[in-house]
Amino acid sequence: MNIRAPFWRTDIELPEDIVEEVGRLYGFENLPRELPPRSAKPAPVNQKLRLKRKIREIMKSLGANEVLTYSFVHEKVLVRSGQNVSDAFKLTNALSPDLQYYRLSLMPSLLDKVHMNIKAGHDAFVLYELGKGHNKNDYEEDLPAETDLLEMVYASKQIGQGAAFYQMRRIVEQLASDLGVSVEVTPLTDKMADMGQVMYNPSRTALVRSGEQILGLVGEFERSVTKNFKLPSYSAGASLRLSALQASAMPTSQYQPLSRYPSVSQDISLKVAESVTYGDLYKLALDVTKGYSSDLAIKISPISIYQPPSEQKKTVTFRFVVTSYEKTLTDNEVSKMLEKYAERAKLECSASVV
Repeated sequence: MNIRAPFWRTDIELPEDIVEEVGRLYGFENLPRELPPRSAKPAPVNQKLRLKRKIREIMKSLGANEVLTYSFVHEKVLVRSGQNVSDAFKLTNALSPDLQYYRLSLMPSLLDKVHMNIKAGHDAFVLYELGKGHNKNDYEEDLPAETDLLEMVYASKQIGQGAAFYQMRRIVEQLASDLGVSVEVTPLTDKMADMGQVMYNPSRTALVRSGEQILGLVGEFERSVTKNFKLPSYSAGASLRLSALQASAMPTSQYQPLSRYPSVSQDISLKVAESVTYGDLYKLALDVTKGYSSDLAIKISPISIYQPPSEQKKTVTFRFVVTSYEKTLTDNEVSKMLEKYAERAKLECSASVV
């Protein structure tokens, strides 16, 4: 129904004014005293917000610090990170000359904050950010595509045990485990320009997968990036897609109490040919431990990969942490497990125990 108020009724402008006028003429006291019907259904849960909240809780428990940086950056930040400035959207009416370009990823902004924290006296820390990355060349339904990202950087003035890559990898694996995501770290084969792969050293970077789903990458930075941002030499980063994490996340597992018995930890070093990858040895270790009792909790973690410049072989060291829920294990029982693993590695990978 089309209703037009007389020109002298300047107080009637909105549809609500007409409703009020009808009520005044009819009599507000004659209207039924009841609320208008409305749905009592609760608002649906926003799974993305729930995932972000969970990530923040996990990263806090890991000692990481969240930072909130500007979505717009200076051209020099993109150049120092090795990213292509022409791929970024440029603002014609930027609020500041330092905020002219829409960032392609979050990592350059994070790296820009590392040196100032080092100067402030923080010797070792992890910074992370949740945000969006953009690229002028990617479109979805004729609109610029947005990529929800979780990116983090680890920096330390002191060199720790193993390469910085492993420090960052442990954080990523623990985050995935707490989210209920089963991950696998594989050699870098696919190009991931949308996640700033150009900043990472290809020979010290790996893909993070969950089955066939690529979650992101973890690795150490190119020497030029380390120099441009004045990073400590012991630094590494990780870039993960939130959509892939959300698709791979499983329902929270049930609580499992800690064992009352102490764990037994033993290391094993295997010398193998250069062509044998860490992944091959790790999968073999998982296969060997599958045959043991379900009452054992076995954790296998890398310690180091060492290859002298003049040799064609490398040494890979693993740490086996074995815990029983029924009894106290002896060193001899765990040693037999490692001996079985060494035999399989010798047959299938021509490995020798160092």
